[in-house]
Amino acid sequence: MTVPPPKKSLGQCFLVERGYARQIADALKGDSRSTVLEIGPGRGILTEELLETGAKVLAVEIDQRLLDPLRGKFGSYANFELRHEDFLDSRLEEILPAGTSSVAGNLPYHLAAEVLFRLIEHAQRARQNATLPWVDSAVLMIQKEVANRVVAKPDSKDWSRLSVFVQLEASVQYLFTVPAGAFRPTPKVDGGVVRLDFFRLPPCYPSDFTVFERIVRYTFHQRRKMLKTSLSGMEGIHPHWQKADFDFARRPGTLSPAEWTMLADVIARARLSRREDMVE
Repeated sequence: MTVPPPKKSLGQCFLVERGYARQIADALKGDSRSTVLEIGPGRGILTEELLETGAKVLAVEIDQRLLDPLRGKFGSYANFELRHEDFLDSRLEEILPAGTSSVAGNLPYHLAAEVLFRLIEHAQRARQNATLPWVDSAVLMIQKEVANRVVAKPDSKDWSRLSVFVQLEASVQYLFTVPAGAFRPTPKVDGGVVRLDFFRLPPCYPSDFTVFERIVRYTFHQRRKMLKTSLSGMEGIHPHWQKADFDFARRPGTLSPAEWTMLADVIARARLSRREDMVE
């Protein structure tokens, strides 16, 4: 069956070197008891390696042109299921079986951050509702620049709000680099494969995630400014941040997830105390 050409509008760059696909599958350590959600199977090079581990592979593909070739190639596998949908529109609790699953994928580079935030959102919901399926790990091929931000350390050039949000929810590891020449068409940059292991019980977590998210996003938009300058301009946050015993001459790129959590918790408590005083 003829395989359709890559669609530029979907950011498709298909992995063609099987060795890298095998490394991704090996990193998941799947077996016959496992379920793996594959995001964007494309032409199926990673799919085949995942199936060979014995894991049940639930492949989610947005491109309708690829459905018949994928069914033709893997339809005989009892451990293969294909869904035609956009992963970014999916609710994992509706497509994953009960219990624990993992995620794999060679992601379109321009969608990597969105996919990561979707996985974070699911982890948050699943922690609050134990009946939801749990995603314990993800091994993802993403743009190397983004991969570097995922695993960055505070006060480094790659530390970003993405680093903060991901490392609040998961332990992270940079596994290996995939050169641009391993894809067709060849992208302009290399890929990086990262592994995320989501925390069932995070080592630190804000009591009010909305406050945490607000201050991280806002201050990173002004990452060259000192925290005292950025926070002073935030309605509903100022002057509550001043309750914290903290060096506000620091810049957002120097704070760890634990420090952001501490700061957000002080602000949340001060806001609550203020509301209670107003009621009285």
